[in-house]
Amino acid sequence: MKLNGRCVMIIINSYTQVDNMSDLIVTIKQGDLKGKIDKDQNDQDYYTFHAIPYAKPPLGALRFKAPQPPESWNGLRDATEEGNECFSRHPLYQKKSVGSEDCLILNVFTPELPTKKKHLKPVMMWIHGGGFKVGSSKLEMHSPEFLMTGDVVLVTVNFRLGIFGFLSFEDTTLRVPGNAGLKDLVMALRWIKENIESFNGDPNNVTIFGESSGGALVHYLVLSPMANGLFHKAICQSGVAVNIWAKGTRCRQEYMRHLGYENCKSEREMLDILQKADKKDLLDAHWKIPDLIEAHAGAHRVFGPVVENLSPYEEAFLSDEPINILKSGKFNKVPMIFGYTSSEGLMFTLFKEPMITDFETIVPYTLKFPRGSSMSKVVAEKIKQFYFGDDEPSDNKQNYHDVN
Repeated sequence: MKLNGRCVMIIINSYTQVDNMSDLIVTIKQGDLKGKIDKDQNDQDYYTFHAIPYAKPPLGALRFKAPQPPESWNGLRDATEEGNECFSRHPLYQKKSVGSEDCLILNVFTPELPTKKKHLKPVMMWIHGGGFKVGSSKLEMHSPEFLMTGDVVLVTVNFRLGIFGFLSFEDTTLRVPGNAGLKDLVMALRWIKENIESFNGDPNNVTIFGESSGGALVHYLVLSPMANGLFHKAICQSGVAVNIWAKGTRCRQEYMRHLGYENCKSEREMLDILQKADKKDLLDAHWKIPDLIEAHAGAHRVFGPVVENLSPYEEAFLSDEPINILKSGKFNKVPMIFGYTSSEGLMFTLFKEPMITDFETIVPYTLKFPRGSSMSKVVAEKIKQFYFGDDEPSDNKQNYHDVN
């Protein structure tokens, strides 16, 4: 408000509200944040805080390594503008590289900031999809206006993608056992536990939810002891950890060949090369390898979640196959919702012609039927009959989208 021509700040619990309500200051463990007010789809106010660091930038020696806790800052940090997305290619314009390796940030959207009569709201953390390869928390893909009409605090998060988030080695002394991108998500959940009350969120009522590979990542968090106690409900949409496309492979000779190091055999030598390589060269090499978007179920995921070798140096995110963890019952038992996105296969028309001519290409490799074998042909025919009956696939048919 203004009093005798002077600006007077009104302090309410953990945030500061300035005279015209356009500037908001929230104090968290790492320092002070300046946010802003936006409008939901019902034209009601909600509060936005962008690009909050939840871990140290994974640069230099930290490339490919487990995330480290965020550093504090002095003064007021501007959280009114979107920050970097994690370095990858644009999910739609895939010839264009976007983002930065300095990307471990999250955004908080809340319909109400704390008052003296504190009433904490449920928290939802959104995990984007993109095949562990593309995507981000940017507003162009995932805008909060609809959820802000509900009584929740929403957190959207970036995590490392592709080789930056899912490189893995057998040699545990290299400290790159895999799943750095999943460990990023654990670090984000720890940040929520420590800081979300400053945004009127309840740290004891956190739901994680995601779609496609984001849904699989939610499921992986359910299976991991590292995430124990950090969330209380989970929603998997169009993806779970046991999907054939939801598992990665170790760094292969094929990747090093595309990078220009065909004769590189030692994991230690590989890591030294990869640590020093230009980020764009690393990205381009990844995209030269046929991945599931191009080759469907007949190919392995180049970089994705893996079972880690047990290490004396750090805690493993995943130390056994998901199916074995499920059978053992040793996972985070929280209420869960499983669902799918209708006609999600429409997105595949952006990457290839909407036509299947060889149904053996979508026989799951987990069945281990050699291509061209009688069993592979039988399964391929059963898939065709299930989705198309006696019809032949044609462009833009709903059945094609259902296959995908």
